[in-house]
Amino acid sequence: MFHCNRRAPLTFLLILLCASGCSRPHEIGELTTLAHGKTDKGDIHGFTEIYDHLFFPLRSSATRVCEIGIAGGGSLQVWSRYFSKATVFGIDIYSLSQLRSMLRSQGVKEDFLPDQPETPRIKTFVADQANREQLKSFIDKYGGDFDIVLDDGGHTMEMQQVSLGFFFKYVKPAGYYVIEDVHTSLTDRYEGYGAQKGQENTTLRMINQFIRNARIESQYLRPEEAEYLNSRIEYCNLFVKNNSAHSITCIFKKKEETR
Repeated sequence: MFHCNRRAPLTFLLILLCASGCSRPHEIGELTTLAHGKTDKGDIHGFTEIYDHLFFPLRSSATRVCEIGIAGGGSLQVWSRYFSKATVFGIDIYSLSQLRSMLRSQGVKEDFLPDQPETPRIKTFVADQANREQLKSFIDKYGGDFDIVLDDGGHTMEMQQVSLGFFFKYVKPAGYYVIEDVHTSLTDRYEGYGAQKGQENTTLRMINQFIRNARIESQYLRPEEAEYLNSRIEYCNLFVKNNSAHSITCIFKKKEETR
């Protein structure tokens, strides 16, 4: 006697759906894997281990990610793959052709730079991150409302602090602003990044003062920028890697909107 399995059609339908469109679930650790060989965030500094945990909940929802500092283009490629729905914006003081020429002069034969300044998923823009007018030109062209902004640019004290003051208002509520390579504040290890002898102007000192007093103070910030930061920062995490570079990154989270 033939018995009809009523669940068979449903099972068959699920198999068809998975064959045509299901993908394996995301896993913690994939960001570091993607970054390998493309950016020092993973291979040298170990920042991707931290980002993987913080940014994991945004993998399928983030739509706008901005990074200051393009270098060889590896980070832009990594973010576009990690955040599958995001448009990735890159800002650099040099054009793509200038960056490529610089890489060739350093003996780098292959890079991850986009072929054009604008592709469907990656947009690049030439600007000095310490120049608010040039940064405003970027915002005028592409808008704000970023899920994440990362500063991996020139790493000077002025650049890091001006960019934080300017860009934080363009981060979405509950979004993140990241200052990488804060270790350039350490004058006994790094020179040429504009840190004063007593370190009064360093980015690390600015962050430590916030940790102590919950107040951002900086000679590079306009009063309204400092006020905005102090009223909108929910928390900051300062991470130090025990390696030869003494790698430091700082992550600021923006408060949710109050109703």
